[in-house]
Amino acid sequence: MDYLKDRIKYMDMDVDTKRAEYDCQSGYITLDEIPSWTEYSRSINRRQFSSAYRIDERLNGKVSIFSGDITTLEIDVIVNSASSSLVHASYNQNVIHTQGPNGENHGLLKKCYMDSLNLAKLKEWKTIAFPCISMGSCRYPRERAARIALKVTREFLEKNPNAMDRIQEDIRFPEKVKTHFIIISFSKQELRVIQEFTFVWIVMEFMEDRVKYMDMDLDKKRAIYLCKSSYTTLDDIPTWTEYSKNINRKQTSSDYRTDIRLNEKVSIFVGDITTLEIDAIVNSANTALIGSHPNRVDGSIHIAAGKSLLAECLTLDGCQTGEAKFTGGYKLPARYVIHTPV
Repeated sequence: MDYLKDRIKYMDMDVDTKRAEYDCQSGYITLDEIPSWTEYSRSINRRQFSSAYRIDERLNGKVSIFSGDITTLEIDVIVNSASSSLVHASYNQNVIHTQGPNGENHGLLKKCYMDSLNLAKLKEWKTIAFPCISMGSCRYPRERAARIALKVTREFLEKNPNAMDRIQEDIRFPEKVKTHFIIISFSKQELRVIQEFTFVWIVMEFMEDRVKYMDMDLDKKRAIYLCKSSYTTLDDIPTWTEYSKNINRKQTSSDYRTDIRLNEKVSIFVGDITTLEIDAIVNSANTALIGSHPNRVDGSIHIAAGKSLLAECLTLDGCQTGEAKFTGGYKLPARYVIHTPV
C-alpha cells in the first residue's frame, strides 16, 4: 500500500513543491500555453474544410493540437495506451489506461476514446490528453486513426458541450510531424456501460475512498447516508423467533426441529436493503458488476454507495454467474457488498 501513500502525498502537494520534483524539471506545459483549435488553425494551410461538421467556435475552443511530450502536460488526466511504456514519468493528477486494438478495427478504436472520455467525465476531470492509440506497433493506419480520434472528440463535445475545458490527442498524420495531442474538459455525467473488448480503469483510486469510509466515525458516516436518518440497525430487526410470533403459520415444517439458538441468528426483513447498517449486503448483480436500472436492486446499491463502488467494480474484471466477489460499501450503511450475478 506504499503507492497509496505516495498517491495521496502528490495529490495534496502544493503545486510549486511538486514542480520541483518533475522529471521534466522546468519543461512542464500548462493548459494556458497550448493554443485552442481556433488559434492553431490560423497558422496552418488547410487544403479543404470538412463538410461533415459545421464550424462551431464554442467547441473549437475546447480542443487543442499539441506537438510534444505527453508526460510534461500539467493537466487533470492523461490516457495511457496500456501496452506501451508511455507513462513512465507523468505529473498529471490521474492516469486512465486503455488497450487499443491490434490492426485496423474501427469500432474498438472508437470505444477506446469514447470510454476514456466518459470515464473522465464521470470523475469530473476537466482536461484530458490522449496518446496515439493503436498506431505504430499496432499497425493501425495513421490517417484513418487520426480521423477516428477527431470524429469521436467532435461527437462527444456536441453531446456534452459543457462537459470539458480542453481535450488533447496524439493524432500523428502521415506527414513527418511531431506527436500531436488534443485536450478537452468535461461536465458530470454517468459512465455508460463498458463492454467486453476495451477495459478502461483508474488505478486503485477507489482505495482512498474505501479506507476513508472504513475508518470514518459512525456519526459522521451516518450524516452522508443517502437514506439520511432512515438507516436500519440490527437491533431494529426482529429475530425469527420474534417475527414468527406475529404470523399465522398454516403448518410447521417437519424437516427441521425447532432450535431457538439458531432462530436468534435469522431475521426476515421487508424494506430497502441499502438502508441496512450491517457488515455486508448481497447484491444481485450483472456479470459486468457495473450496475443496472436505478429502480432495481443492483442500480439502487450503486447509487447509494456512490461512484467509488463502480470504480472498484471495474477493477474486478466482471464475475461469472454462480460466483461471488466483494467490494467496500463506501457511502452505504453496510461496510461491504458481496456481488453475485444471477
